[in-house]
Amino acid sequence: MTDRETLKKLVLGTAQFDPTYGFDAAKGQLACENYSLKLISQAWDAGINKIDTAPAYGAAHQVVKKYLLANRDHCFSVTTKLKADDCSEINEVRNFLSINDSLDMT
Repeated sequence: MTDRETLKKLVLGTAQFDPTYGFDAAKGQLACENYSLKLISQAWDAGINKIDTAPAYGAAHQVVKKYLLANRDHCFSVTTKLKADDCSEINEVRNFLSINDSLDMT
């Protein structure tokens, strides 16, 4: 198996894309949106084509959406999750999924 084939099995997690969520809320975040966008781009260039996100990750959905709208030729598989009993998260995921409408317009 080549390194590129191995990388295709990896998933880019986005929990650190927001300074209020992640393994340590005081340090370790990619709080600057530009760093997060650059990381997504580098993951794509390396052969990673899967992204994991969630409304609980704060601004992560919006960062991923911004990247995908600006890079329409990059086809990521995006996984998101939410609490089934939280209507605000359900609405956030619906808003995120509306990106499909935006991406289909060329």
